Amino acid sequence: MIEEYSLGWSQDQHFLHRRFKPSRLRQALEYGFPDDETTGALSMLFYGGDFYDHLADSVHDEDFQDSCAYISWRCQSAARWGYPIRVLLGTKSHDMDQGHWWTKINDSLRKPADLKYVDRVSIEHHPVLGDILYVPDNWKPTADEVWEDVCELLRSKNMTMVDWIIMHGAFKHQLPEHLHSKVHFLHDSQRYSSICRKYVLVGHVHLQSQWKNIISCGSLDRQAFGEEAPKGMLKIKVKPTADEILFIENPYARVMLTYPVQDDAPDIEDVVHWIDDQINKYTDEYMSLRFICPKSSELYLNQKALMQKYPNVELVFKDNEDKAKNTHLIKLNQTKTLQTEYDLSNDSVVKMLNQRIGDKLTPSISDKIKSIFS
Repeated sequence: MIEEYSLGWSQDQHFLHRRFKPSRLRQALEYGFPDDETTGALSMLFYGGDFYDHLADSVHDEDFQDSCAYISWRCQSAARWGYPIRVLLGTKSHDMDQGHWWTKINDSLRKPADLKYVDRVSIEHHPVLGDILYVPDNWKPTADEVWEDVCELLRSKNMTMVDWIIMHGAFKHQLPEHLHSKVHFLHDSQRYSSICRKYVLVGHVHLQSQWKNIISCGSLDRQAFGEEAPKGMLKIKVKPTADEILFIENPYARVMLTYPVQDDAPDIEDVVHWIDDQINKYTDEYMSLRFICPKSSELYLNQKALMQKYPNVELVFKDNEDKAKNTHLIKLNQTKTLQTEYDLSNDSVVKMLNQRIGDKLTPSISDKIKSIFS
């Protein structure tokens, strides 16, 4: 394994999300990793899951076509400069296995890039980075079952550690402790940190975080209010002395702000001046602005007029009587029952069938089940 090299990391791009313009996402990704010799020097460029936000309505969807245009551009750049690309499957309700379009588009090029779409728990032996463990989201119904598969994979290869872990999912350190018992799919931070020599790069949670060698740079763009912190990508330079972890800020990220209401009935003229100030400050209208005020206020009653005045700005109005129950931290303290998710992949269904049959399971029945679901 080479002692000095660099790699790029981007996660949670969410192409097709209603708040995101594909052109802005493309600008950000091309800004962070341009088609030049600096990007060409990368030993790997990773996309850490949730490249898409939801299933495209059709191939005629213009936003989907824009995402494919970016994939084609990136693959041609990678082939030109010789850097590999790895695309990880994210949350199935987002990616919907549309990551296969990376492979389809790359294979159609006259000179394809070194590209792999990874949708299984697996280990890649790379000549520069060393051993890379991939863990996509929703691999098994629970985090413990995913860990069992990781341990079995390591045993099968007579390994105890890997150099890098590329995964998509939430870790315990990324959520408040009182939620750990309520969310069934939280990975144990210590487990993965202890088997990784370099870094665990993880997508899924949209906020930046680091715990020991587990790093999340957060989503590429802002999808929700309360994410005022910079958005962007990572470039990691591995060196014999000390590694450099560089955050590349996305200058094209969506602006999402809440109006600083001082009373229950803000003056509509003050609000208009504030909106104009934000547009002038950020020099464009790629933004979402939220107002919390009573439904009886002048501002709330004139929201349609404001929307007509600023057609390119998303204006969100919230009744301040619901402010408490819509506060993020208070929501986390609610004790309502969380919705249970079920993994209906072939492997999971076979396992559930075997458990349901129990003691009556015979080798012939087991073989028949495997044959049906093969």
